[in-house]
Amino acid sequence: MGYPESCDLCVRERINDDLFQGDLRLDINPFVGVAPTIMIAGLNPTTSTDYLVHHAFALKNPELPLYDYIVHDILNAAGLRLDDIYATNLVKCTFPAYRQPREICRQQYGRADDDTVGNFLTPFFKRCSRYLGEEIREIQPSIIICFGQIAHNLMSENYALGSQGLERRMEDVFGMSCNIMIEERDVTYIPCIYKAEAETAYFHDRFPLFIECLKDEAISAGIIT
Repeated sequence: MGYPESCDLCVRERINDDLFQGDLRLDINPFVGVAPTIMIAGLNPTTSTDYLVHHAFALKNPELPLYDYIVHDILNAAGLRLDDIYATNLVKCTFPAYRQPREICRQQYGRADDDTVGNFLTPFFKRCSRYLGEEIREIQPSIIICFGQIAHNLMSENYALGSQGLERRMEDVFGMSCNIMIEERDVTYIPCIYKAEAETAYFHDRFPLFIECLKDEAISAGIIT
């Protein structure tokens, strides 16, 4: 699989090691459906010492809210199944003590806005992007759903999505799709939001448009009939 079984690139290159103590760890595995044709990509592994999460997006933990949001609110609503999904993260490693990037940035810089967190994660993603490219080439997804503003920004920078007509602000692209070239493959790229954002008035009103867009693209790709 393109997803690394081991990697010490960032540790050896001392990427941002002034911001935390300890080694990076590959604690989270990708989720691989029976016949994945849709890739969903998050920012970095979301895990906690309060419960065990071993796969991206907690897709083997049906008791958790993230699973419910991905499976019921998005996939099932669009007529899709977990069997259709390959789930991964742009940044593969967990940080020491399972600290989240926003927490690290808030403590170090006194701020945790999207730009600050994105700048913190960019050098990690630059090393991880080789694995993402291998995952895309291996899975050959028809659709890539990217979750969150920061992840969308990193994808935009890495794959020059702006030059392919895709806006950067999630407010401008949520509920829309775009046919783009990634890793020499023509794919449908669909930006998405997380549940907390989906509960805000603006994104709540646009959420049905996103589901309809995803469903239409899945039909066009022959994933559902």
